[in-house]
Amino acid sequence: MEAGIIGLPGVGKTTLLGSLAGLDPASLHGGGRRPNVAVAAIPDPRLAQIEAHLETGRIVEATLRLVDLPGLQEGETKALNACLAPAREVDALCHVVRCWRGGELDAPDPGRDVDTLDTELVLADLAVAEGIVDGARRAARAGDAEAAQRASLLDRIIPSLEEGRPIRSMESWSEADRAWLRSWGMITAKPVLHVANIDESDLGSACPAANAVDALSRKRGGGCVRLSAKLEAEITQLDAEDRGPMLASIGLDEPAVGPLARALLGVLGCMTFYT
Repeated sequence: MEAGIIGLPGVGKTTLLGSLAGLDPASLHGGGRRPNVAVAAIPDPRLAQIEAHLETGRIVEATLRLVDLPGLQEGETKALNACLAPAREVDALCHVVRCWRGGELDAPDPGRDVDTLDTELVLADLAVAEGIVDGARRAARAGDAEAAQRASLLDRIIPSLEEGRPIRSMESWSEADRAWLRSWGMITAKPVLHVANIDESDLGSACPAANAVDALSRKRGGGCVRLSAKLEAEITQLDAEDRGPMLASIGLDEPAVGPLARALLGVLGCMTFYT
C-alpha cells in the first residue's frame, strides 16, 4: 500500500513522515520541491496473538510506503504539476490539516485550508485532462473505438473539474473508467484520509478544529484520524523500551502508524489477510 502525504506548507507533513517511519527528522528535507519517501512497518498486535497458537519461524509485518509531497501553495498549479507526479502513482492521499494554534492571531481554519488545497489539486487534474482530450477526440473521429471511450470520459470529467469538483465526488465509475483515471494519474480520483494534526495538549480532549476536519471528511465521503505529529516524532526518538510507558502516560495504546494504516485500508475498501 502506498500513500501520498499532502498539505499546505508548514502543516507538519515531513514531521509526520519521520514519526511514522521512525526516521531522524534531520535526515529529511522539508520545504523544498523534492519529495521524501519512506517505508513504515505497520504494527499489528494480532500477529502476536496468532503466533501464540500457530508457531512460526518469523513474523513479517505489512508495510506502508509513504511519499511526502512538497507543500502546495495557492496559485502554483503549473509549477507544481511536476512535483505532483509521485502523488499520481499512490493508492490514497493523506491530507494533513493544521489544527493547532500558532499564536493569538493564528487560529487554524481547517475548512479554508482543505478547500485551498483541493482547488489546487482540481486545477492540476484539469490541466492533465485538457492536455489529452484533443488527441482523444481526433482519434475518436478517425474511428478508434478505445479513443472514443477515453474522449467520452474526459468530456464528463472536464466540466466538473471546471466547476471545482474533485473527480471522486462525481458519478459512479465503471471499472474501465477507473482504469483510465488511474492510467492518467488523476489525483482527485484517489480516496482521501484527512489527518488532523493537533497539539499535544488536545490529546484526549475536544479540539474544535479537529472536529471540523472530521465533519468535513464525513461530508465528503473520506476518513479522518487525529494525531500530534510533533509528539509522535518525539516518541520515535525514544529507546524501544521507553516508548510503551511514554504512550501509556499520555493515554495512547500505540503509535500513530497503526491507526493511520487501518484508516487508509478503510478508505481504500481493503481487508487484512494473514498468511
